[in-house]
Amino acid sequence: KSVVGGSSPSWPAENVMGKKKNTKRGGREIAAASPSKILSFPSRAKQFLREVKAELKRVTWPTKKEVIGTTIVVLIMVFFFTVYLYIWDVIFAWIIEGIRRAAGG
Repeated sequence: KSVVGGSSPSWPAENVMGKKKNTKRGGREIAAASPSKILSFPSRAKQFLREVKAELKRVTWPTKKEVIGTTIVVLIMVFFFTVYLYIWDVIFAWIIEGIRRAAGG
């Protein structure tokens, strides 16, 4: 280990004085919040929202026709798999009931 410390996976890092640093609270890392970081929050938040707005302008949104088409496909598939799984459920219930009756239950 170097003089300033380091850490193995199972032990927290030690500082130069040999004392363990308390970098965790309740199993989570404590973020160091400097006054400049706190004061710059509004400008960073505005920048983030500007970037979100710019990114949303680049999104290719589906047309109403595409949304209706994909919705219909999804509903048909849901109906198909509902019927398919119901049929298998009835078949397995019939088999299990036959086994139960054959076993004398």
